[in-house]
Amino acid sequence: MSAFRKFILCLSVIILIGSCRGGDGEENPLPGKGNRMLGLHITQAEGGTFDDAFSLALDAGMDCCPQTFFWNMLEDQSGYDPHSYLELINHYYPARNTAVSLCITPIETIYRGVPADLMEVPFGSPQMISRFKQLLDTIHAATPDLDLRFLIIGNEVDLYFDAHPGEWEDYITFIAAVVPHAKALWGEQVMAGAESTLMGALGTHQEKVKRMNEHTDMVCFSYYPLDPGFVMKPVDQVEEVIDRMMQAYPDRKMFLEECGYAGSETCNSSDAEQSDFIGTMFRIWDKYRDRLLFMGFLWLHDLSPAQAQLFAVQYGISGQQGEEAFTEYVRSCGLRQFNGAAKPAFLRLKTEAGDRGW
Repeated sequence: MSAFRKFILCLSVIILIGSCRGGDGEENPLPGKGNRMLGLHITQAEGGTFDDAFSLALDAGMDCCPQTFFWNMLEDQSGYDPHSYLELINHYYPARNTAVSLCITPIETIYRGVPADLMEVPFGSPQMISRFKQLLDTIHAATPDLDLRFLIIGNEVDLYFDAHPGEWEDYITFIAAVVPHAKALWGEQVMAGAESTLMGALGTHQEKVKRMNEHTDMVCFSYYPLDPGFVMKPVDQVEEVIDRMMQAYPDRKMFLEECGYAGSETCNSSDAEQSDFIGTMFRIWDKYRDRLLFMGFLWLHDLSPAQAQLFAVQYGISGQQGEEAFTEYVRSCGLRQFNGAAKPAFLRLKTEAGDRGW
């Protein structure tokens, strides 16, 4: 999924939802925010505006907004940035004093996101590489005011390679060629990576993902605790999985581009369990606070049933067994209801972030 998912033991002190008391009865504070950055993938409430939703995200602690563009949104046969998206973000985010994590998708989950004339061109070809470098040149020139912190090249790319395994080597070649170009443009203040799913990185794509990440500044991944049939794993199983991912890259900076937990009963979940997931993710983040640079939560608001159904169509699940569970999973990952009401998960995120200094 695109635009589609732990208790600290330290010197005999166990931190429980906020803080607890040591043997002397004094409170032991949570670790501060430090250099960590918090993101929320913004979706609007029914009848609301993006500005409304953005303000809610800022109030909850967001200090780095995830922004995603398909490559073919930024380049088509009429030229670069035909819809002035780059001009818009160059003005919008700086005016609100908010840093940005920018994801450009040559691959968007199961799809190629390249311009039409490149659909059949190998990723590792000089033509593909040259064109993407030109796109990076365009983005850099068009966004001089943008506080860009992270650049992600491809979203959950292993899902595409499930169906196109023969293209993996070309994509590794592509990443190896374009990341140095990005670094030459933005310098060390922008960290570059390529996103896989956590389970892809630990599973059948493990070797390819590791080789791809040899050419990046950080290891980017997404995580949704899913069992088969689009039901949620119990929250108490989350820490062990994240631990395995961190242990697979023991010396690397890590970047959790997106994570989420559906609240729907259809997905064997609830609002309370979704809230527990938020608290668990913050405690995990505390444990890896020196390595895990960013955590992005998906979504801000639940989707409408119609919006969720569009995802079912996009991923070829419409009319298939499991469609109801999938649409409920996609729909109910929001931290707030579609009608705009806050869910317990949103209040939990705001509290957890605030307690750490966001």
